[in-house]
Amino acid sequence: MNRAQILSAAIRAGLDPRCDPPPEVDDTALRALIHTAVLSKTLPHVVRGFRQTSFGQANPLLNDALRTFEMQALKTNTRILAAIRDVLGVLQDARIPFVVLKGPPLQQQLYGTFFLRPSSDLDLLVHRQDFKRCVAALGQLGFSSGHDISFWWRNFLGQEHLVRPGPQSWSIDLHHRVQQPGYQQPRTTVRFLKQTDCINLLGLAIPVPDRRRVPLFSALNLTKTLARREPSMDDGWRVSAGSHACDLFVALDRGQDAAVARFVEDAEAQNLRGSAILALRVLKAIFEIPLAPFRGALATMLPDVNDSDLTAMVLTPAEVSVWPRPSDILRATCADTRFILYKELGWYASSELCRKAFRGLRLARDRVTGR
Repeated sequence: MNRAQILSAAIRAGLDPRCDPPPEVDDTALRALIHTAVLSKTLPHVVRGFRQTSFGQANPLLNDALRTFEMQALKTNTRILAAIRDVLGVLQDARIPFVVLKGPPLQQQLYGTFFLRPSSDLDLLVHRQDFKRCVAALGQLGFSSGHDISFWWRNFLGQEHLVRPGPQSWSIDLHHRVQQPGYQQPRTTVRFLKQTDCINLLGLAIPVPDRRRVPLFSALNLTKTLARREPSMDDGWRVSAGSHACDLFVALDRGQDAAVARFVEDAEAQNLRGSAILALRVLKAIFEIPLAPFRGALATMLPDVNDSDLTAMVLTPAEVSVWPRPSDILRATCADTRFILYKELGWYASSELCRKAFRGLRLARDRVTGR
């Protein structure tokens, strides 16, 4: 078994004890597995899977790695939860509806703990018409744009990166879109802001997307991560797709037919069926669930990529030599509706023209000002 296959076996066993445990490996291989699991933020599932074997029950490498990982999660997520408390008060006073995406609230929603894995920042979704007011409201807490924000950032990416400087510096990613140009877009974000749940934090009600919408967010994040094979400072490639796949598996009641059917139904209502099918193809490869009602659709989704390569794309992307182009993934997810494909290609082309124009303007300005 290669590294991706061993990781997938460990994750399967960690999230579903009915699955076969992973094989025993030597210390060198285990260190490499731990390193990748830390980067993908799947370490708790991997350790739980290995602990189903006599080899992993008292393994010091696993125990030490998990202890360090949990301490990091406690440190970063406590800070984010404290920030959520402040943000909640300011935005409620300004009467700005919002939901918290990802981070500790999602972990509580899916796994019953705020401290499953470390989070780096706070992601908020607001209505587009409230975006500027929200930036101003967060400015009361000391937040300002972390870099040169352009028309392209606010209108095409639909987000703004806000930073509060200081010894406890941290950031907020404010969104009015939930997907970037070049990927299948939802029909509307209004439903995500109207159909919400609340996560209780010491008497505070944190607004989050309702449990039925969570799989859509996980699928969108998974699709985007697969399409964006970006260099990372750690070991060559980002591997965050692994945590998104785990979240989707748990959000779909570990692949139960009824939950999967609701997921595809909700995706179709948002023009996201292709992204849902791609996400299900990933789950089938990693978690070995049958998904019989969608066998035909799964077979036609990226047919040139076999399950072994798809698993590696998600868990160990540095080991994948041939990777689908982003345009291939966009065409695959939009294959059911040609109109949507043309619409997304047009939106992406407009985005690129705007991005390059503003980059040229910024370079010209920097030359004039001597930056």
